[in-house]
Amino acid sequence: MYEFVIPTIILTCLIVIFYTGFFLLYRMFITKFYNLFGLAMFFILYGIQLLGEFIPFGIVRYFLPQLCLLFLILFVKYTFYKDSKSKITILILLIFIILKILEVLFVIFYDFQIPLKETIAIELIPIFYIYITILAVQISIPMFWLGYKALMTYINLKNYNIEPWIKKRYLFVAISALFLGLSSYANYFMPYKGGYEAVNPIIFIFVASALLIFSFGNLLAWVMPKSLKRYFNRKYEIKEEEYFSQKELMDIIKPKLSGGNDTDRNN
Repeated sequence: MYEFVIPTIILTCLIVIFYTGFFLLYRMFITKFYNLFGLAMFFILYGIQLLGEFIPFGIVRYFLPQLCLLFLILFVKYTFYKDSKSKITILILLIFIILKILEVLFVIFYDFQIPLKETIAIELIPIFYIYITILAVQISIPMFWLGYKALMTYINLKNYNIEPWIKKRYLFVAISALFLGLSSYANYFMPYKGGYEAVNPIIFIFVASALLIFSFGNLLAWVMPKSLKRYFNRKYEIKEEEYFSQKELMDIIKPKLSGGNDTDRNN
């Protein structure tokens, strides 16, 4: 079962993720919203990381996994904190770099990966849990950060006469990011035996579902079909005096986020 299901899921996610990434690059050049570069590179590198499932050695094996999160951090910085003096970005970058170094060391010295290639010795189980913790924190912090900021943006935009599909974009981003961040903790339930066959089907379904939700959620958020836009806007009435250009929309969002954090409307 796994030998057919896993490649199918990975291929589906690859198509969606690469399409979203290259579309965002195109959109960046058209709109000149250069903060989209970080998000576009996140998707492209994330897709290459998924390809790494079929590459057992080299730079993809040791350095590429989770490196896409570095660009996601930059996207959050230049979208929600562009003019802010907050030091949270530096803190998250520092945590990410430290965890990335530790992850690479664990891969080099213990040849760990998720799921394991071979059954590990009993004495390595505590070390394996440390490795899982490093991965979970490394993935979840940027994802939860993005999810939180997108959700706060969605909540604060609800009071403005802005097209509902624009508001829904942030909701889709928040939900998909939170799902993928949460799925990283499912690794604690991974078996000590090697191979996908040893993975509990429930865990596999949960992780695979989170990946699909993340992939399609972001596809809908950033490449939303016109039919879906019309559906969300079906009860929307434009008030001429409250119409906002995209530049004005950026200025609206900035002061509305809690904690005095700035935000930048990216599209």
